[in-house]
Amino acid sequence: MSLVLSNPAGLWALLGIPAVLLIHLLQRRAQVVPAATLFLLEQSQREAAGGRQLERLVASLPLWMQLLAVLLLTWLLVEPRDGALAWHALVRNYSPLPATRSWAVERPDGSRTPPTPLTLAPGAPARLDGVFPAGTPRLRVVLDPDWFTLDDTLPLVAPLPKPLAIHALPAPETDALARRLADALEAAHLAPDAASADVLVARVDPPAGPLPPANAIVFAATPDPGPTPSAGPVLTATDPLVDGLDWQPLEAGGGAGLAAAATDRVLLWQEGRPLVVLRVATAGEPPRPVRQLLFQFDLRHSNAARLPAFAVLLHRFCAAVREAKVAPARAVLETGEPVTLAADPAGPQLDVQALALDGSATTAAALPAAARVRTEAPRDPGFVTIRQGGLALLDAATHFGDTREADFSACGAADDLASATPATIRRHTRADHWWRAWLLALVLALLAAWRYTEPATRHNC
Repeated sequence: MSLVLSNPAGLWALLGIPAVLLIHLLQRRAQVVPAATLFLLEQSQREAAGGRQLERLVASLPLWMQLLAVLLLTWLLVEPRDGALAWHALVRNYSPLPATRSWAVERPDGSRTPPTPLTLAPGAPARLDGVFPAGTPRLRVVLDPDWFTLDDTLPLVAPLPKPLAIHALPAPETDALARRLADALEAAHLAPDAASADVLVARVDPPAGPLPPANAIVFAATPDPGPTPSAGPVLTATDPLVDGLDWQPLEAGGGAGLAAAATDRVLLWQEGRPLVVLRVATAGEPPRPVRQLLFQFDLRHSNAARLPAFAVLLHRFCAAVREAKVAPARAVLETGEPVTLAADPAGPQLDVQALALDGSATTAAALPAAARVRTEAPRDPGFVTIRQGGLALLDAATHFGDTREADFSACGAADDLASATPATIRRHTRADHWWRAWLLALVLALLAAWRYTEPATRHNC
């Protein structure tokens, strides 16, 4: 088990140990001195007036209890956590009867944990827990088989998002914002320079300050002191970046904004003034698409940093940049789940391989290269990897997770056609588009029968 300290600053509490020891070193033990007369007591008080002196440390129960209290306080303050990656699975008994099963974990090297019994009451759920052993990329949780085998196995991989590197162009405000983003986003870190960053955080002098040729979060820099905040409602566009966010408390201030471009999409505006703009452009060699989130106000003169909507917007923007990045990732998917991958459109085709638990390929397929490749997870539980050349774009485990299809408690034979009304049948069926030809054939048949039918012969008596 690996241990992670969530609050390393709590280790400062260990300074209580030398404090306790110093107190006990300065503490003088009381000595019993038999005295025949009272004047000897006065003499002993005059000798003790010189103050405390260091003495030999004497082990005692209070000393050890105080040291133990310091250690326990330190342990609580550092907030220790198990650093191993844990997995959790939910098992439910849909039967009206109690069920007893056993489960185990299979590893890529062929080893298997001892079976663990599991007893479930009717309709009751239970949670299975475990950890990924160090160096184990994938594993499989196996239940005792029943007649519905799709949900008897749970393939798992250790999820790993695409890494996201963030770099701030020199400025106190942008540097603090970049650090907060790197701490808040999963698998994000600070990049040492702009060339190795996926997202830049910058302040630019309006209106025509040069923008960084990369994915960026850019704020307009206005001179001090801050302008008077504007009044009026803040309007939002219909866009996934700002959907469902409340921007009415925003105080953006005044000042000149950044120059507009033809590809700009205004996300927020107030009284006709654009506040937040999304720009999609091309940069680099070879040219590649970049996304830039432009704030047409100075963050120093605004309350945006205190708004939840501002934090959510930055997280959504970084998530969009991460999604468009061509980089390896690991994920746990449901069978048949739609998958969108970022790939090199000028690179080779994508190879899709279904894998066994030990990593050996079982089946293979190919996908054409594109900037965004859309596919879906395999229909059967297992492991899959998608590669482009030597780069593994996705390593995934697919499991059957549709609890509606796994619940057979209300299944039975049914004949819906017997009780269907003519209107229902017409709504769910398709009319015969040859009906006009059949009607014409019927008319022709009747005319032919009338034309060639001879009148009956009459006989006179």
